[in-house]
Amino acid sequence: MAEIWTARVTYSGQDRVEVTAKAGSVFGPSWPLLNRFLSVRRAGKETEETWIEYQAAYLAEMRGAYRRNKSAFHDLARSNATLVCYCTGTHCHRFLLAEILVKLGATYHGERT
Repeated sequence: MAEIWTARVTYSGQDRVEVTAKAGSVFGPSWPLLNRFLSVRRAGKETEETWIEYQAAYLAEMRGAYRRNKSAFHDLARSNATLVCYCTGTHCHRFLLAEILVKLGATYHGERT
């Protein structure tokens, strides 16, 4: 069974998979979604409600990405990988992606520090 971890983008292990919009990853949020959420975060207006909205929008994007490229999702779910992103804290799509990969058979082991 594949092992999935998460970490900040500074993680440099061999199993590192960057899942950012900046990297152009199929697993990253779209720029419009990311920019909208980051503007709320930078303005200090992030709430549990805005996070729930972001989660729903990101998961909808991933459903579309899955329909277009199922093999990418299944390949990652079968790999030992550490999903990396720039975000600090727990409000980050890397954790949502880890949950998706668990549904596809991977085991999530938490955040690397």
